[in-house]
Amino acid sequence: MDDITPNELQTPEPPPAADPNPLPFQRPAEYYSNTESRLRPLLPRWVPIGCGWLSLVFVIGLFAAGTLAPKSGVILDMLFGKIQDDLVQHFTKDVTAAQKTSFAAEMKTMRTAARDGKLKLDRTQKLLRLATELDGDEKIDQAEAGKLIAAVRDVNQGVK
Repeated sequence: MDDITPNELQTPEPPPAADPNPLPFQRPAEYYSNTESRLRPLLPRWVPIGCGWLSLVFVIGLFAAGTLAPKSGVILDMLFGKIQDDLVQHFTKDVTAAQKTSFAAEMKTMRTAARDGKLKLDRTQKLLRLATELDGDEKIDQAEAGKLIAAVRDVNQGVK
């Protein structure tokens, strides 16, 4: 029986020592558990601070421009000018010269009111919706031009 059972207990061999960092990168758990990181920062310290100040100045400038924009009305004038140019380009041949002249005169009145700050913006919503709807197919015929002229007149009647 001595042949089968050994007299001494054999101790198991310890597992081989693991490589401290076998991967070419550091695992997140190792990064956060190590208080002194071997990695250098991606950007110099002044970059986040400089970008933070720059963004703060940009936001303040944006608010300042926003407070001045409604008083000047120049932005609205440019917007309505672009809308007018786009609509006039899509007039079909059956739109009369009188309708084109009437549309241009009404738009000029509305743009002047916008530039002077006398335009009520809530009244322009109907015009903008109608213009979007009618210009969807990029063709504005005589009947649609009449609707646009009526909508612009309606906006001009509500000028302060």
